Amino acid sequence: MLSTTGWMLVATGFTGAMTFRFALGLLGKKLGLGASTKVHLAPAGGVSNALAGLIGKARREVLMILPAPRSRSLVEALINASKRGALVELLIDPAAPKVCPGECEMLRQAGVTLLFDPEHAPVVGTHLLVDHKTLAIGAARSGAHGDPDGIDNMTVLTGQAEEANQFRDFFSTHKGHAQNLFAPPSAAPAPPQQ
Repeated sequence: MLSTTGWMLVATGFTGAMTFRFALGLLGKKLGLGASTKVHLAPAGGVSNALAGLIGKARREVLMILPAPRSRSLVEALINASKRGALVELLIDPAAPKVCPGECEMLRQAGVTLLFDPEHAPVVGTHLLVDHKTLAIGAARSGAHGDPDGIDNMTVLTGQAEEANQFRDFFSTHKGHAQNLFAPPSAAPAPPQQ
């Protein structure tokens, strides 16, 4: 059992450690470490390359909402993430297989889960969550086939847990009533026998 002096030393050490942690946090913010926000405004070639770079860092999970996976660099990054063992799930517009059937098939073959939500179509923006720490939100426009996913601008939030949790909840809600794009059609129930 510690004496009163012993307990005071423990409390002083704990307080000192908390102060040191706080000072390190302030220093980290000054140096640009920890939480950050980065904005990509109409970069050359669209933002698909920036999205592909974020996906390239994925180790555990990629959750993405987008109208259609049309960009070659984006599709390759998603396939590579899946091959590395990351869980890759996309919530896409129901019309995506008509717009980019080859890309959808390549993703399916790589083990990427392609879902569509018939209750909330069409998908008009692009959102990405990588490893529950990097969130990218893009503004979409209608672009011609071959445009890098028709995304003009994108904001990337890193290390902002509250926003990442909000996106995960949003994704989970829509995933809960979404359908797998490549699931075999369910058999219609047999009519009742009379």
